[in-house]
Amino acid sequence: MICFSFEKVELIGIGANLIFLGVVAYVLILLIIALNLSIKVLRKKLKE
Repeated sequence: MICFSFEKVELIGIGANLIFLGVVAYVLILLIIALNLSIKVLRKKLKE
């Protein structure tokens, strides 16, 4: 029973880590998209 509860805690920890990594990856992707859009806008302004 004790081992089973330890395994559950480990699974919850792994799940929390995966969710955290997913959020970090999502934020990084959004930042990259925002940077790309701002670079495109700046290039258009420079060309004009």
